[in-house]
Amino acid sequence: STKTVTVLTPNGRRHNVKVEANTTVLKILELTCEKFSNFDANDFDLIHHKKILDLSTQFQFTGLPNNAQLEMVEAKAKRKESDVIIMLQLEDGNRLQGTYKSSEILKNIIEQLCPEEAKLELNPIVIYMRTEVFGEKLETTTLKSLGLTGGRAILRLIHRNPEVLKIQANVSITIIAKEKSSEDEDDDKPYRISKEIRIGSEQFSPQPSTSTSETVGCSTNKTDEKMDIDESPKKSAEEVKKRQEEIKIVEEKFTEPITNLIGNRSALIFSCETANSSKFDIPDSFYDITVNDVRRMYADLKSQVSNLEDAPLLTEEYRKLEESKRILNHLGKYKETIIRIQFPDRYVIQGIFKPTETIEDVKNFVKSFLVDENLNFHLFVTPPKEILSTLLTLVEAKCVPQALIYFGTNDNSVQENYFKLEFYEKLSNASGADLYACKIRGIVDTAGGVDSKMNLENSETEPSTSESNNKENNSEPGAKLPKWFKPVGK
Repeated sequence: STKTVTVLTPNGRRHNVKVEANTTVLKILELTCEKFSNFDANDFDLIHHKKILDLSTQFQFTGLPNNAQLEMVEAKAKRKESDVIIMLQLEDGNRLQGTYKSSEILKNIIEQLCPEEAKLELNPIVIYMRTEVFGEKLETTTLKSLGLTGGRAILRLIHRNPEVLKIQANVSITIIAKEKSSEDEDDDKPYRISKEIRIGSEQFSPQPSTSTSETVGCSTNKTDEKMDIDESPKKSAEEVKKRQEEIKIVEEKFTEPITNLIGNRSALIFSCETANSSKFDIPDSFYDITVNDVRRMYADLKSQVSNLEDAPLLTEEYRKLEESKRILNHLGKYKETIIRIQFPDRYVIQGIFKPTETIEDVKNFVKSFLVDENLNFHLFVTPPKEILSTLLTLVEAKCVPQALIYFGTNDNSVQENYFKLEFYEKLSNASGADLYACKIRGIVDTAGGVDSKMNLENSETEPSTSESNNKENNSEPGAKLPKWFKPVGK
């Protein structure tokens, strides 16, 4: 389809140029300069939105819209005619190379590189990108008109009837009928049977018909087949149920807690590999984000932003006061804290500490288990990674009522064994460590049987019901009466 571009000349005049898809930007510039004879195309460039266009590019690849506004600007240097290295590829795959001026016509190039292919009766056609040149156009088309003003280019030479190029090739494929599976055939049978019965009822006659007996026979066989098919799922369901019971028994044996206490701090050593994996096989589609999930996340983010914007500015003294309140609250609420130190080899030490003890006490506790007690290491929390100062107390480091701390060395090297061999003989498992931590916190009784992780989290947020009940019992009944109420006789 033909499009139009408008070129603004240096003298302020505008020129509309009709362009095809294969028209080069250089051709647009030359047509404008021909309109106004006082301009030389070699002295100017074309720009679009302050971007200089490549003159060798065809219009379909420039990205210019219809009715684009172009402007002629003076080139930094006058363009000179340069040599172009042409590679001519024949139909048999051979390639012939030559160097020509940009003003050379295509017919001369063909005659010089392959004279036997240049005969007009052979219908030679030269193809460059999507431009096809044939017939008399070979004598008028130059390399420059194709946008080739320098560098290298490859041209294809084929022999075709020009009329054939106008016909679009259609590929016909014989459609193979799909074979119906046995399930599809079974689904079709009831439909056929009911159809035969309906036709038989319409054409009912008192005389016996053989087709009716055949139809009844077909329906009887179909019923028998259905009975056979319906029995098989019951057997498979029983097998699946039996298999699930076996897996459940294995899981119960595997999750039996093992607790081996070490030292005065009731230390426990276990591996993260002993932690129970998920008992449910959740499909990948469970983690797909739905439209409702996006709406909830957007609402949460919006509320967080509004809370931050509406929050009052806090002074440094007020922040210190809030931190002091938090520390005093934790000191009064928790008498002990559970600290876990995880090593790079995924082994964990669990110990019981006082909230007023420092990080230095935790480091000394860890040193007593190490093979190399002189090892230079540090303790940090994440995310984000923050190395804990040895002068901080556990309550100041926000390690109360429990915390997971990571063990790190200055050289970031992973040793094969961090602990002494005697401690590897006293290993516990993750479920045993969780159960003992719950006992220390007073969350579950000795019988256990409650998810420890859930209880540890809920213990921080749920208030004590006994305290609230005591407050209700100790409150005076008169305090609940309204002020305006006056009892009789007073």
